[in-house]
Amino acid sequence: MSAAVTTLENNQRRPVWKTYVHGVIQISPAFAAWWISAIYLLPKLEKVWADSGIQSGEEQRVMFFAVSVLQHAPQALFAAVIAMVVLELFLNTWSRCRDAGISAVVFFFNTAIFAGITAMCICALLIMPSRLAK
Repeated sequence: MSAAVTTLENNQRRPVWKTYVHGVIQISPAFAAWWISAIYLLPKLEKVWADSGIQSGEEQRVMFFAVSVLQHAPQALFAAVIAMVVLELFLNTWSRCRDAGISAVVFFFNTAIFAGITAMCICALLIMPSRLAK
């Protein structure tokens, strides 16, 4: 049976707490990668970026994307958690689409974080020629 299946054999739904624990487990690798990137790697990349003197539009957009994603990911995740709490408390039909909603949040967060980290890697590659020339 697939892990994404939301109903059990006798047509009972999975307990609510298991659904949320499953979502937390799925989002934790991306959260750990975000934390390491935002705390340790991004400040170093910003310093090297400033020292390289790159000011063109295309490269600057990639850096802006990386910084934006990594700085605003916690706020987006907090907003999603608040939305799920509100849905859980006030919307009776949320129980039918809870798994899909949590899966969508996990997918969005994982994709955003790893796109931001990929943008950081691209920025590091863009800096390389100017750093090697010095």
